[in-house]
Parts: sequence; structure tokens; C-alpha cells
Amino acid sequence: MADSAVVHKRRFGSRWLIIGAIALLFVLVIAAVLTGAAAASGAIQDADKTVKTTIDHQKTVGSTLATDPFKDIDFKSQNPDMVAAKSALAAYESQISRARALVKADRARLLAVEQGLAGSVFTIPERATLDQRRHRVEAALTALEKAQRALDLNQKVADFAHPFFDAMAALEAFNKSIQANDIAGMLSQLQAAQDGVNKALDLAKPPAIPPQFERLLTSFNFLLTDMQGLLNAAQAHDAAGVQRYLEAGRGAVNGLSEYDPQTVDKYYTELLGPLRDAYQTNLRVAAGA
Repeated sequence: MADSAVVHKRRFGSRWLIIGAIALLFVLVIAAVLTGAAAASGAIQDADKTVKTTIDHQKTVGSTLATDPFKDIDFKSQNPDMVAAKSALAAYESQISRARALVKADRARLLAVEQGLAGSVFTIPERATLDQRRHRVEAALTALEKAQRALDLNQKVADFAHPFFDAMAALEAFNKSIQANDIAGMLSQLQAAQDGVNKALDLAKPPAIPPQFERLLTSFNFLLTDMQGLLNAAQAHDAAGVQRYLEAGRGAVNGLSEYDPQTVDKYYTELLGPLRDAYQTNLRVAAGA
């Protein structure tokens, strides 16, 4: 009897140990689920906050993408206001810099919260909500990718505009030298203009810069060379040389006349328009639309 009681006691004790272990495991699972739910809730809140911040920056980034800094500058004028042009360019580059900084910071934050939305086996009850938030975060990231591409293109346009505007400004000075009958000054300004054109040509790479600009600058370069030759021939009293450079200059002017600003406007509309539209569309998805 005594041995039977001992065996029974051991079995009863083992049973309680098993039950206790199962109960402890159950408690641990509940704790893990509760912890997972809390983590999911935190990740959702972080995602909502980060997406909202990205959307709040839409005013700055979106307005930069929509800005045409040269719309009020009449480049068809015989005396375009290059001071105003350079001022507009400097203000635009400042806009681009701010917008790029926002896009970079927003993208880093979105990538961080995206990892938190991955979840685990313990966040299954929140899976649908986590997936919804991840979809919004991914849409925000896509929006920023489109904005970044457009901003990068706009920065290349601004980089190109600097030497181009320098060349235009040199031509303004050239006109003043003509009025002063200052041949040395004319030659100096023509060289400065040509230096600007050559630098602009080096930067005239698609897709940021349309092919029309390369053809325009090439003709412009020929014209500047012919004008320098004309002045040098005039100084040397070389009548034949003057005539030769006059004829060559007329050909370069014909090349300049082929430039069509409407074609350039269409090019940029087709290049940047889809990026701007995709930015706005994906932000609406990120906002839950």
C-alpha cells in the first residue's frame, strides 16, 4: 500500500508539473501576444505620424516641382533682364535645396517605420491594419521617389542655367561696348560669352536638357566665333575677312532662329509632368484616399 501511495503521489505531482508548465506557457504566449499588439499599435502610430509629416511637406515640395523660375523673364527681348534672371535662379536653387532636404529626411523616416510594420507571428491579430499602413507608407515612398527624380532633373537645369546666363550677361556687356565703340571691350565680352556657352554645352545632357538647347548653343558658339573673327578682321583692315565672317555669321543666325521655345516647353511638360502627377497621386494614396 505504501509503495502504491508513493507511486500515486509521484504521478499526481508530475501531472501538476505538466499542468503548471502548460499554464506558464499559456501565460507567456498571452504576454507575447499582448506585447506584439502593443508593438503593432506603436508601429501603426509611428507610421501615421511619419506619413502625415511627409504629406505636410507637400506644400514645399509640390510647389517647388510646379515652379517655373523663368516664366517672367523675356528671353526674346533684345535686352533680357539678366539680373532678374540670376536672382530668380538663386531663389529657385534655394527652393530645390529645401525640397531635397525634406524628401531625404522623409524617406529615411518612412523606411524606418516600414520595418516596424513587418510584424511577427504575435501581431497576426493586427495584420490587416499593419498591411494597410504599409501600403500607405509604400505609396509615400513612391511619391518621394518621383519627387526626387524631378528635383534632380531641376537641379541639373539650374546647373546648366548658370553658365548660360553668364553668356547672356556677357552679351549685354558686349552691347554696351558697341555703344562705347570699345573694340577691346567687345572682344573681351565675346570671349566671356563663348566661355559661358562652352560650359553650358558641357552640361547640356539629356534628359535634363533637351536637344534643342544643344543645337541652339552650337549655333550660338559659331556666331560668337564669327563675331570675334569679324572684329579682328576689322581691326586689321581686312575687307575680305570682314565679308567672309559676315556671311558665316548669317548662317549661324539662321541656326539660332530654328530654336523653338514651345518645343522646349512641351519637352519639359512631357518629362516632368508625369513625375509631378505621380507624386501627387501617391500622396493621396498615402493619405488614405
